[in-house]
Amino acid sequence: METIRDINLVIHVAAGFTALVVGLFAFASRKGGKLHLLSGKVYVIAMFLVAVSAFILSLIRYNPFLFMVGVFTLYMTVTGYRGLLKKRQRTQQATLADWLLIGFSGIMAGFMTVRAIYQVSDGQQDFLPVVLTFSGILIIFIITDLRIYLGRKTMTANDWLLYHIGRISGAYIATLTAFLVVNVQTEPAYIAWLLPTVLGSPLISYFRRKYKVKKKKVNIGGAA
Repeated sequence: METIRDINLVIHVAAGFTALVVGLFAFASRKGGKLHLLSGKVYVIAMFLVAVSAFILSLIRYNPFLFMVGVFTLYMTVTGYRGLLKKRQRTQQATLADWLLIGFSGIMAGFMTVRAIYQVSDGQQDFLPVVLTFSGILIIFIITDLRIYLGRKTMTANDWLLYHIGRISGAYIATLTAFLVVNVQTEPAYIAWLLPTVLGSPLISYFRRKYKVKKKKVNIGGAA
């Protein structure tokens, strides 16, 4: 078991470092250019490895917060990548993979919320803001995706691009958060958990405004 843990720890650290470095190239490079496409693919693969290894590590040595970050990172990375695919395919129809991811992540978000409330009743309140923040954001994204796939929200090509930017950037923030929590000590402890979100959210808004098409666009897939 220790060998499995050590292997996954190496994968987790290496993938996390790769994602943080390569992600900067993806964000800074011209969208649609060769550097952006290459760094973006490496970033998505690295983030997927980060999430999977986080799951395994959190189960070998029980760590609900690492598991929470893993769920959040997986959902944001996969939906961000699939958002770009749906833009190219000009569709907003959900596949089985989309529904499975939504179902799994919804169950985990509910579990994290209930556990946070239980820990408060047990006298453990330090990480309540962290759990409620991440699970709350995750639930909001899940509801958004349900509206899209149930035809309550019509997506244009530009909408999918903004969706992609928001989700991929959110995954980056989650990874940066995990890095700070492990390597930087703050008092109270939840500052390291929430600081990347507080600082990163305005940057996401900036990029979304930058690439938002202001002229009227033709809708694709689904009903209004």
